[in-house]
Amino acid sequence: MEDTNSVCKLEIDVLDVKYLSPYINVYLKIEIGEQTLQTQQTSTDSNGSGKWNETLILAGQSLEEVYGLELELLLVEKISEDLETDIGSISIPISRLPICQKLDMWFELDPLSHAGKPAGHIRIGFNLEGELRTQVRAALRLLGLYASFVDQGLEQVSSIKEKTIPMISSRAAAASAVPIAGTILASIPLIIIASPLLLPLLLFALFGLLVAIILIAIIGASSKSGRSMLLPYAIPFVEKLRNDSVGQQILYATGPLPSTFSIIKVLMPRGRWGKLIASIIVDIIGCTSYAIPFLGEIGDIAWAPISAILVSALYSESSPYAAYFNFLEEILPFTDIIPTATLAWIKEFAPQFISSNNNTSFEKCHPVSHEPMR
Repeated sequence: MEDTNSVCKLEIDVLDVKYLSPYINVYLKIEIGEQTLQTQQTSTDSNGSGKWNETLILAGQSLEEVYGLELELLLVEKISEDLETDIGSISIPISRLPICQKLDMWFELDPLSHAGKPAGHIRIGFNLEGELRTQVRAALRLLGLYASFVDQGLEQVSSIKEKTIPMISSRAAAASAVPIAGTILASIPLIIIASPLLLPLLLFALFGLLVAIILIAIIGASSKSGRSMLLPYAIPFVEKLRNDSVGQQILYATGPLPSTFSIIKVLMPRGRWGKLIASIIVDIIGCTSYAIPFLGEIGDIAWAPISAILVSALYSESSPYAAYFNFLEEILPFTDIIPTATLAWIKEFAPQFISSNNNTSFEKCHPVSHEPMR
């Protein structure tokens, strides 16, 4: 059950205004839902600039309640005690604000037709604080417990290893290795002769070896040294989620989760080489059906829709029909060898390579001037 009762807080730092008419008194009115706040008055100088450096705080509602709302900013000129004029306004969706990180930027106000004065630009800082989703908090706790369990287990293994290795002499190890090596060499002809009968057993053994390698890799990545190596790659990924509207909806209690396709799309790489690696992996998995003839084609029935969703998430903008071709390629027999995802990558990025090469060769002949235009 989602925890949406926690109260969020939005700090709004109203900092500066510029490009207004000189020598006027202005204040900023902020509305969000049924709440209204306003700043103190400030006067503009001869250049039409003014400063507030004032912080307004909106609180009392959950993140889910405010996430779909818009901030309505209205700049008002105070002409006299009883006379005011609206100068400019702007609407800022809350969903566009980063959560749990500060944003400081200038906004150009939309002029109001009846004002007859420059609307100006206003500088505002935002700091929206909200709770992580219950599922995300639970996942982080489990990861912490798992890391602690792995660290304790590896420490036990290391202590046992330190006690056991000195007890095994190199001469005893060499003596035991000789009969083992002889047995393996003597078994090679028998294995070759009986290979047709042992093929299922060999495939099972290879599968077990693959699983063992994957488990060892997971444990290695979960160790202290493994985590320190993965941290430089994990931080940019988390920052990518925090700076994306869909990513924020995944991490924070903003309401219902986004659609499955939206989640997959935001998790997919966006860079040139990241997309290439993902495309190659998708194509390789599709080709694994050739490892087990006929039976592998049955597995394609399950893989075809999954790979189509992945290809669509990667290339829906540049190749909108690639997902359909990928689905047909996977579902039809003996067509898995076609690297649809990689071909979609070539279609998207080959023109960039060609144009960059042309521009590079042109710049070698005609150096670009960096002098400012007059």
